[in-house]
Amino acid sequence: MATAMAPLNHERCIHCGRLARPCILMFGDDGWIGDAFDGPGGIGHDPAATYRSWERQVRRALREDRSKRLVIVEAGCGLRVPTVRRNSERLLRLTEKYGTKLIRINPERPDNKKKPTATISLRDTCLTAVRLIDEEMEAMLAAPVAPSAGKL
Repeated sequence: MATAMAPLNHERCIHCGRLARPCILMFGDDGWIGDAFDGPGGIGHDPAATYRSWERQVRRALREDRSKRLVIVEAGCGLRVPTVRRNSERLLRLTEKYGTKLIRINPERPDNKKKPTATISLRDTCLTAVRLIDEEMEAMLAAPVAPSAGKL
């Protein structure tokens, strides 16, 4: 019985009932094996397919509404296991014509030599950087909006 093996200290998704855990591959993994616990969608799922579907929806939304912008926030992904870095750079490459920006937070290697002008490099720890981003966003949202030139 699969549910008997479910760790007691893992939360379940409030929407689908599956285990709420990161969809990650660890060292030496060749591919993702979906969880074997029953949820509304049945036993197991395919997180890779779900991610690809999300990515297609984002790209469609950017195409259909040119006022939308995608910001990729990559935190703590270094060069030792560059899988996430490569995926961030791939998504940036696919969507940069829509104004996408990559925020790369890394205390050692925050740069992106392939797309430096589309990357905001933060050489810091994740917690400090996210706190600073939050402060800046709060300040931006609190600032009064100036009327656009040429509009009535």
